[in-house]
Amino acid sequence: MIDKICLNCHKEFSIGYKNRSKKYCSLICANHHKNNGQKQSKEKENLYLLNPRICKNCPTIIHYKKPNNKFCSWDCFQKSFEIENPEKTLYYRNCEFNFNVYNFPDEFDLSLLENYGWYSNFGYNSRKPKNLGGISKDHMISKNFGWLNKIDTYLISHPANCQLLRHVDNIRKGKKNSITLEELKERINIWNSKYN
Repeated sequence: MIDKICLNCHKEFSIGYKNRSKKYCSLICANHHKNNGQKQSKEKENLYLLNPRICKNCPTIIHYKKPNNKFCSWDCFQKSFEIENPEKTLYYRNCEFNFNVYNFPDEFDLSLLENYGWYSNFGYNSRKPKNLGGISKDHMISKNFGWLNKIDTYLISHPANCQLLRHVDNIRKGKKNSITLEELKERINIWNSKYN
């Protein structure tokens, strides 16, 4: 037998070894403790609704379980960022890759796409299914590095600056560079001479 203390009434009770994971002395105590927890959660929600936090970008009330958030969604955060940083937003847009990797099979490992598919985080409203373990195009010289060092967007958006990575690895890499600026310029020269 094992001696335990009930989480609800705080009385000591004994149980067999097979039931060692039990936390309550009886079903009545278990139900009472659960109902009490739900009441506290409802009270917390009601208190929050008396003084709610409003999204900085739209009039939506932020969920009471996330009281420290400034925005109700990622979209609102991005819109707010675009309003506050129009030049940086424009630079980032101009740094996006505008080419088809399938046109350059010698330059990219297309077997990654066969194995994992393209990364997609679209929800249930989209026709495109989610694929969080998929592949994304990674900037070997990051857009952030380009912005901070005032590098021409032509260099950052060039296909020679692209590598295919699993999106989880791309996130881990963050704003780090895989190559130097000199290496990128050399790669661009080789690419341009090869593909005119």
